[in-house]
Amino acid sequence: SCHSSSFPHPHPVCLRVMAWIIASNRDIVDGVTRGLDGYGSCTEFQVPHKLKFGSFDSLVKNVDELTKIDSYVESVLRRLERQVSEMAAEKKKEVDLGVMIPGTGDTFRTLTVQQYLNGFRWEDKMYSRSASVSENGHRLLAAVQGLDEDIKTRTQELADLKNKYTMISKKEGGTLAQKDLIDVLTPENVAKGDFVDTDHFKTLVVILPRGAEKEFLACYEKLAPFDPRSDLARQAGFPAVPQSMKQFDVADKEGFTIWRVVVLRKAADEFAQAARMRKAVVRDFPYSVESHENILAERAEVAAQYDKKFGLLLALTKAAFSDAYIQYVHVKAMRTFVECVLRYGISKAGHTQFKALVFHPGPNKKEEAIRQHLANLMSPQFGEQYFAGKKDETEEGEFFSYVSLNVTTAFA
Repeated sequence: SCHSSSFPHPHPVCLRVMAWIIASNRDIVDGVTRGLDGYGSCTEFQVPHKLKFGSFDSLVKNVDELTKIDSYVESVLRRLERQVSEMAAEKKKEVDLGVMIPGTGDTFRTLTVQQYLNGFRWEDKMYSRSASVSENGHRLLAAVQGLDEDIKTRTQELADLKNKYTMISKKEGGTLAQKDLIDVLTPENVAKGDFVDTDHFKTLVVILPRGAEKEFLACYEKLAPFDPRSDLARQAGFPAVPQSMKQFDVADKEGFTIWRVVVLRKAADEFAQAARMRKAVVRDFPYSVESHENILAERAEVAAQYDKKFGLLLALTKAAFSDAYIQYVHVKAMRTFVECVLRYGISKAGHTQFKALVFHPGPNKKEEAIRQHLANLMSPQFGEQYFAGKKDETEEGEFFSYVSLNVTTAFA
């Protein structure tokens, strides 16, 4: 279920629960804060008021650039969330998502995304206020692209390893005629000497359907007689060694039985072709205890590699989600700054004149009612200094008499 309280327990993701960043003239917002009781909870959104920007035209360009960056970062967040959810489902366990921030010493502590948003502070080490908004926006985009590509690369590596394990792993289900014989003929049911492999003789595996045993046993010794014109005519008259058919003790749900037969190496193909015409499945399987042990060892090694890489990727994806959410809120802060400066201007003393809030709508309040209440609280006359009679358009295409940005905050 989706949580709408301010501080839910970190939880796997449902991306449609939103908070709003709302901003307007500082005096207006101070009054709005008192008027929102009963409609939801709010805290001040700490947007830096001394970010560098150039001309009015550059601010307009910033709006478009930051909107695109915002959309991209959220798409990365969704992809990371989906990956964590799928990985958690594969291991049949819950995995918490949150934002990791430095704690005491070398430790980190995890906040819910709502807690991080409510207590947001601009990271000057990441995004210097001496750099322009445009420069910081492109730096932020590059950081998110880097972590996104890293996770994609590691995910593909894990998928390749999983495919390798699938190819070499024991296949469940199917009949004896379909199974990989490495898992059928094992040291548990094959005796020493059952498989003959010399310069002149080799062993073939024969799989017979239910009820075909009697007929095949009666004829296998005389299958594929040699052409009198062939070199083999100077040898024995038939490929199969008499009385060399032996059944292995292997159960099959469809009633198939599995046997070995020793044949002349040079005539193995002729025997196999003739046997198939008698409804037999003939497999050329080079059995050895060493091969069986090798495949088991390889499976164990690949499985261990997969588990190790899986655990590492899950941890890195959670960390990438945390980093991406930090970038996400920073781009929201940049957008708020740019749109407010465009909307409400700068004082003669060079100070910004806006204040921003993070507002979490109450769980039992409809958006339309809250928006109407906000419209009543915010003077529709305000903002006419730059945009007389116009309203701000959000990325959803709605219009308000104040700056409004949606922020994904609750994951469930």
